[in-house]
Amino acid sequence: MAKIVKKSPIPLYGAAAVWLLWAVFLPMYALWHFALVAAASVLVWFGLKKLCPDKVLNLPDPEPQPEPEPEPRPEPAGQAPEDPIAAERARALSELRRRPPERGGTPCARGRHDIAGNHGRQYRPRP
Repeated sequence: MAKIVKKSPIPLYGAAAVWLLWAVFLPMYALWHFALVAAASVLVWFGLKKLCPDKVLNLPDPEPQPEPEPEPRPEPAGQAPEDPIAAERARALSELRRRPPERGGTPCARGRHDIAGNHGRQYRPRP
């Protein structure tokens, strides 16, 4: 059996209301004012915890259901992938792997530096 405990939010709301009402109507400029409102909020929280207890739900375990047999996937005919996102990914990766001919076949990400990291300088292939 599964045991689920649902906690009531009312004690937390009560403690927050104590802080709000104290800040609006009573002074909070000394350290002992904060100690008093903290003690009052703890008392309200425990009092409301007694008045609004947690709910305990006992649920029976679900009956185990047999897993359905997976359907066999047909093999894709030819080179066409069945997912358009996979086709776009393959096209983008092939585009990234292509070497620009004006760079002497050097791949680069930004088009401004060569493999050695010469940023901003033109790449000149060695003779």
